[in-house]
Amino acid sequence: MGKWTSEILAPENASGEDGHIPDEDLARLAEGNVSAEERPPLVAHMNRCRECYRTFEATLRDIEPAKKHHFWETGKVVAMAASFIVVILSSVLYYDFQQGASPHMLQATLAMDSELRLNLVDNNVAQWDTGERIDRLAELLKRRGVKIGALKQVVITKPYYPTKSIFPPKESLKVRIENGVAYLEVVEATAKDGNSTTQ
Repeated sequence: MGKWTSEILAPENASGEDGHIPDEDLARLAEGNVSAEERPPLVAHMNRCRECYRTFEATLRDIEPAKKHHFWETGKVVAMAASFIVVILSSVLYYDFQQGASPHMLQATLAMDSELRLNLVDNNVAQWDTGERIDRLAELLKRRGVKIGALKQVVITKPYYPTKSIFPPKESLKVRIENGVAYLEVVEATAKDGNSTTQ
């Protein structure tokens, strides 16, 4: 804006007049706060008076940098930082919730084999409280690489009935151990299922 104003308003005459435009009016003109009726006489005066023109030009130079707002000087940066923190915290909390982020929780998926199958179909009880059967399952899990502590109880979340077929489907055993309780579920294996453990 300053470049075009300089070309348009440059004085034609180097001599000034005795009556100069008050600084307040020059500031209002530079900020664009002058009415349509006031503007022509002010512009005409600056075309003739070099001193008023220089004052106006200096005012424009002072106003231009003041109009440029830096984003860190406004409240926007605080709002962006707060939004960023909220997004990060909610993502972490959601991830922890989805993963069941209990310090005493372990999840594993094992390929079903005859030993695991035999241990599961032994008297189809949905909840095991006897030590021998729980110890046998714990030993089977340890041999397959699942690092577990002592188990107090085993719960089969979905009843398991092995398929009696010449070509039975491949199955996986999903194990979730939390606070000494093992939750078991047999599901049909997918291509990506194999032995895996997460803590």
